[in-house]
Amino acid sequence: MRIRLTQLVVFIGMCASCGTEPIGVLSDASTDSTSDDTEASAVDLGEAGSDSEAVDGPSVDGGELDADSSNATFSPDCIGDLCFVPKGQFLMGSPEDEAGRKRDEAQTAVELTQGFFIGRFEVTQADWADVASGRDDWNSQPAHFEECGSDCPVESINWWETLHYLNARSEKEGLQPCYVISSCDEVRVGDGRTCGAVAVQNANGVLVESPYECEGYRLPTEAEWEYAYRAGSMTAFYNGDISQTTCGYDAVLDSIGWYCGNSDLTTHPVGEKLPNALGLFDMAGNVFEWCWDDYGPFKSLRGGDWHFYAKGGRAAYRFGNSSDSRTPHYGFRVVRTAP
Repeated sequence: MRIRLTQLVVFIGMCASCGTEPIGVLSDASTDSTSDDTEASAVDLGEAGSDSEAVDGPSVDGGELDADSSNATFSPDCIGDLCFVPKGQFLMGSPEDEAGRKRDEAQTAVELTQGFFIGRFEVTQADWADVASGRDDWNSQPAHFEECGSDCPVESINWWETLHYLNARSEKEGLQPCYVISSCDEVRVGDGRTCGAVAVQNANGVLVESPYECEGYRLPTEAEWEYAYRAGSMTAFYNGDISQTTCGYDAVLDSIGWYCGNSDLTTHPVGEKLPNALGLFDMAGNVFEWCWDDYGPFKSLRGGDWHFYAKGGRAAYRFGNSSDSRTPHYGFRVVRTAP
């Protein structure tokens, strides 16, 4: 049975627990299990969130995917810093025997009915500075790892501040901003600005239900993010299986991402590891990436980071933290819906 949502994502089979058991600030949410993913070292760089287990959800047989609509071709099709991701179906989540799997990764067949563009790289310090230039109410260099350089991912920005960047970049390029943000405080963007509400609008400035209807830049949904990460792959990492779940050496992950086992506890310039089939870099590590979706009372984050275990770099790994959380672990990449 297919359930077609107002958004351009179709879930085939229900994922009963997806997003219902938060992982993040444990004092804000109850959980029936203890965290096993604390900070990878004693370095105190701010709250990175925790990794408590979530409740089991039903698995969906991949055979439920329609063969004639799951044959998207994945190859690099990039212009500038954006790469095109074709519409298609995929199996979101992980198999029960995948090493490092959490119980909120029940496999669910998902269809994306419209293609989109996604950033080839995580938004860099140079990208942020370019948009922030000349704005008195912006911090043009919020990154904790400023010494890493302009080609390193911007971090230490919260979820609200990613929305401000995306709107500002849209305006800079003559696009209608996606987000209508309200009730913001007076803190500079990049220093921890928070807001009270956000809505989305289309190219005509009309409020709409779905971010897929935006013209301008936006955050990816979790489904879009994982679909783009996988680029047709079904293994734990887009280039193969996982052999190490903590900070030990994992040859497969080492070739594609920065994690606690190879990062020297710092971020790195984007694009130094191997890309996936779509030409996307750093999807597995460097910094966790903010997504649009709620994850319990939190906002979702994907992709592992320089300070986290190898299992966090898996395609299916899900994580969340509060929208005002601002740490050296969190960055983002841009998305635009394809016309």
